[in-house]
Amino acid sequence: MDKILEIFNENTSKKYDFLKINSLNIKVSQKKVLLTLLIQSEKYDTLTADEKNEITAVMSDIVKSVSSDYSTEINYKKSYADCDVIEEYTINYLRENNPMLCTELKRSYIKATEGRYGYTLTVTAPKYIIDAFSMTDVTPKLKEFYYRNFFEDIDLDYKVADVETSGEKLGVDNDIRLNVIKEINVSDVVKIVGYPIEKKPKFIKKSQRIASDCVLCGKIVDKQRRTSAKERVFYTFTLDDSTDKIRCLYFPKKDKVDNFFNVVDGTEVLMRGSIKADENSKLFTFWVNDISLCKIDWNTAVDETVYKDVPEHYTRILPEPFEDYYQSNIFDKTDIPEYALGKTFVVFDFETTGLDTQNDTPIELGALKITDGVFTEKFSTLINPQRSISPEITKITNICDADVAGAPKFSEIVGDFYKFTRGAILVGHNVDFDLGFLKRLGQDNSYNFYDNETLDTIKLARKYIHPTNFTLEKVGLFFGLKGEGLHRAFNDVVLTAKVLLKLIEFIKKQL
Repeated sequence: MDKILEIFNENTSKKYDFLKINSLNIKVSQKKVLLTLLIQSEKYDTLTADEKNEITAVMSDIVKSVSSDYSTEINYKKSYADCDVIEEYTINYLRENNPMLCTELKRSYIKATEGRYGYTLTVTAPKYIIDAFSMTDVTPKLKEFYYRNFFEDIDLDYKVADVETSGEKLGVDNDIRLNVIKEINVSDVVKIVGYPIEKKPKFIKKSQRIASDCVLCGKIVDKQRRTSAKERVFYTFTLDDSTDKIRCLYFPKKDKVDNFFNVVDGTEVLMRGSIKADENSKLFTFWVNDISLCKIDWNTAVDETVYKDVPEHYTRILPEPFEDYYQSNIFDKTDIPEYALGKTFVVFDFETTGLDTQNDTPIELGALKITDGVFTEKFSTLINPQRSISPEITKITNICDADVAGAPKFSEIVGDFYKFTRGAILVGHNVDFDLGFLKRLGQDNSYNFYDNETLDTIKLARKYIHPTNFTLEKVGLFFGLKGEGLHRAFNDVVLTAKVLLKLIEFIKKQL
């Protein structure tokens, strides 16, 4: 890999010497080279589209010089280091690659410190654990791992502890869990499109990130036959395996259109394809290549993750009573839409460091509780993302690094927000985007946000009204509502909540 980078730097006169190859995978069946380039955090947000095109072109030329029939696909991964990040990366690496060692390791054994020329990761543990490090290949592999994931120099140091320290061992620590990929048992597999599928399907819940060769199963939901502008037939649908759902896209070959035409909602299927992030919404879509009918053993499609209970008390963010003077002008108390009665909604919105739900992180959370059609409680906080906020995000949100420096981490407020949302229908404008963050970060902290019902105001607007476009601001103006200070989480939430109630009233009149 480093030889490729050396040639690349020579061909670009070291213009992009802030890049490093994080990983290289060759997909022989697709004749494709997949490259993930590590990029320094301060360069990540300033890299232009023209520069990315140049990088891809040069890398493609290098690949083609070796094998002319291979294409090149490039992804970018931001590199950021501080003591907390290095500790978390180390723990996750050991959990995934040395689970037996983790049965004896404790979090308190691992400590990163910053020095003048870089960082040192020190393991201070009983002698038998230090011996285990020295007698295996853990050290060179960890150093290679650091090299591939950080630009900073990171040394390893081992010290024998005089006494046993307290704390749970990593093998049973629920706060940082190994992301085990679960599989579902299927039988009676009958191919109907493409090639036979021999691999077991993974949980959708554990698979929603970019993947070039992924096998999933589930029931088909909301299948729709569509025609493109070039009159090509394609299908959209949702795949549900009970652990989660993922939206799917299938473009059949002309001679295979009828093979999928008779597959109806509720059919159990096994599928192979690629998971990609939508260029516009950044949500993950499963692009299907091969399809088989099957019988699913639903007893194996069970999420075995152990989640935390609802906290007894709020600890960091205490919800505040909320009363909006404008709400009295939306409805009389006796004219609240029937659909809203007997229900609790929590309208919520994140401001984030970017649009990647798997790698970016929130910088602000705003939420508003609606009980029986009445705004009742406010939940609002800035969040320390533990990384730099780009100038582009600051320009949109007016939130900068200084604003979040003293704010709590998401892990410190997620329990409070979990308590705030119990029994509620989660609502957002393009809610799947915010749910992507909430589900991932909730699971990382052992809180289950998968079981809430959801409602999306943008989907309701697209189905029932016709504004000039479907941004929150335009949908609000359709109902005569004007937001204030948009692109701040709680301000967006208040407008979304008002739009929700107006939509409910409007839809009722249409039905």
